[in-house]
Amino acid sequence: MLLPLPISREIEQSRQAGRHGAKEAETAVRGALFRAVRPMKARLAMPTVHATVDDQVHSIPDGTAPNLMACQAWARFIKREGFAMKNGIKAICIVTLMACAPMAMAGAVNLTLARTSLTNVSDAAGLWQHEGGNIVKAGVKVGQYALHRRVTTGGTGLPLNTAMTTITLFLSTAAGSAPQNVTLQGAHDFTAGNFRGSVSAASNRYSWIQGGDATYSSLGGGGLGLVINWNGASQLTLP
Repeated sequence: MLLPLPISREIEQSRQAGRHGAKEAETAVRGALFRAVRPMKARLAMPTVHATVDDQVHSIPDGTAPNLMACQAWARFIKREGFAMKNGIKAICIVTLMACAPMAMAGAVNLTLARTSLTNVSDAAGLWQHEGGNIVKAGVKVGQYALHRRVTTGGTGLPLNTAMTTITLFLSTAAGSAPQNVTLQGAHDFTAGNFRGSVSAASNRYSWIQGGDATYSSLGGGGLGLVINWNGASQLTLP
């Protein structure tokens, strides 16, 4: 996909500006980027696109987002073109492809958390609830989980009736090595028995799932139906 001629001219101008100073080059590059995507008026309803310029994130307003192909083409072009500045410093403008994620195919995984233990521990500030059990996927045990909920007096009581909740999924790994893992954080609703949060951390194998949405609901008998959704390739899975 070719960039419009005016954009190419602006890129060249940014190179020229780079010979005179970093600030001018950054300004030229940022202007070229924004003017490149603005004319692509969204015939699609897409959220704000974010562009990274010199490690700073800048937003392009709603309704001006390019389609995925244009976004990828622009990113490839900019990655290929270093904008030279004096003292050998480079300003590289990269369209953050994750901004195009809403157009990408979404992935999801459904897991069952089968509880085997539940312990409440009261203290002066409230209560800890510790839970553990097995992770089951399509009827097969694929790991174990540890969960804790924190109730804090004055902060989680009625009308919310909630608890700060952390769940770590330990996924089956070869003996003798620490397990691959994914950690979720969010809030548990004691009234409905459900949870809303996101993936806050993951070991290297599953780093792509960080930021994914996570929910669970009660299945009865102590089980929880956990669903994790992410923006990205649907071929990815957990575990």
